[in-house]
Amino acid sequence: MKYFLLGFTLLFSIASFAQNDQLIVWKNEAKPVLKIDDIEKIKEVADKNGLVFIMKDVNDGIPGEINYTPSIVFQNSNGRSFYYGRYMNYSRMENFIRASKLSHQKPTSNYKNEMLVWKEGKTEVMAPLKLTELKGEIPKKYNEAEFVENAKQHVAEGMSLFVLQKDFESTSQTRSFYFNLYPYVDETGYMIITAEIFSQYNCVKPVFQQYGNGLVSGKWKKRNQLFKTAGKRIELLIRSLMMDSENGDALQSIPENLPIKSWEQLNLSLPVARAAQEKSNIVLPNLPVNWEVELPTDKTQPFCIFSFLPPLDNYAGEVKDMTGTFTLGEENQLSTAMGKFEVQTADVTMGSEDFDYEVQNKMLNKKDFPTSKFEFETFEVKEELRELDKPTDFKAKGKFTMLGRTIQLFCEGQIMAKKNENGSIRLQVNCTFNLPLFQSFRVEGPDGPTPEKDTLQFFMKFNLKPILD
Repeated sequence: MKYFLLGFTLLFSIASFAQNDQLIVWKNEAKPVLKIDDIEKIKEVADKNGLVFIMKDVNDGIPGEINYTPSIVFQNSNGRSFYYGRYMNYSRMENFIRASKLSHQKPTSNYKNEMLVWKEGKTEVMAPLKLTELKGEIPKKYNEAEFVENAKQHVAEGMSLFVLQKDFESTSQTRSFYFNLYPYVDETGYMIITAEIFSQYNCVKPVFQQYGNGLVSGKWKKRNQLFKTAGKRIELLIRSLMMDSENGDALQSIPENLPIKSWEQLNLSLPVARAAQEKSNIVLPNLPVNWEVELPTDKTQPFCIFSFLPPLDNYAGEVKDMTGTFTLGEENQLSTAMGKFEVQTADVTMGSEDFDYEVQNKMLNKKDFPTSKFEFETFEVKEELRELDKPTDFKAKGKFTMLGRTIQLFCEGQIMAKKNENGSIRLQVNCTFNLPLFQSFRVEGPDGPTPEKDTLQFFMKFNLKPILD
């Protein structure tokens, strides 16, 4: 928690977001993937969110982190993040931008075992395989572990481009196409292998599926050759998706011989932040006791984003609305403050209709549990609220309720009295907390390591305004 709090405090040490935040699109003019309409729509997303739009051709030089085209990068004075999503999914892209404004991705690696990997130049694509247990008429002397091991080996042998690697280091720039194979044997000893392929950007809706008569079929005793044929066909299908995807999965590899240049050499240094607002040293008068949530009036700025822990922090979302009250103690005493906040499940989004349906209905069950709430019982501060524009650290402890379960939750951050553009006093709150999804609520996250896939991290920035009598 301290690690995230440090980054979050640093992030909001400036008065407001910089005005020259940038969206950079890397393309290869010699091997274009993006069409003119695609570029125009991405530019519209940038304009809508107040970003400077920049196009870069990889043939003029690339930073070491750019491994394929198109690659899309958001950067501001606090760092840069790489878009994890289809280049034609503009709502998801906007979600990525808004999340990155509050918190950048953390560079990290995810080590894989027995992974199918295709490498060309600087580009790496992995193809995780899920082989389900054999269904139907199970043959005599059948050994599940032996069957799975042999099947995966023969799938790999059927491929000519993908190679089975014992150890593989996956990064945020590694592309992926997941595939599932479902073997079935009927009463005559005839085996059918059905299949699905998923883009890394959507684990809900497959980009290819072959049921019915299967991807391949034949006699059980010919199963080794069947799995080789399945591997060959899967590889052809993945390569086809990489070259000509109608929904935004296409990519082009980057040759090794392109010149490597730093971001600075390419005139892509991080934008300069606004100067920090100096403390006013103005002593606060006695403030009102009762306050309520005031969300940003600038709709390009988010107030709450969440993501799984690195290396899964590409899975990020946003809370669009929140209500809540805050009660300040007499004479501005924070140590006796109380508060409660509530979010509607329907206001949780990940920028994609498929993901939103899964999150709202299957993970969070909005029909039976339409709200989540946090009510803190203690509010520990290092010092009381005495001066304007002087932040103070706090730790709030209380009860968080979601899916009908209540847990103890700790939230850390800063609170500061400041004046808005109209000269009215507001309490600005910046805070972060972690939510143990699986341990406390039995909600499973995406594929990945534990506890990273089981924990959500939240970052929030919002104001409190006085409740008028």
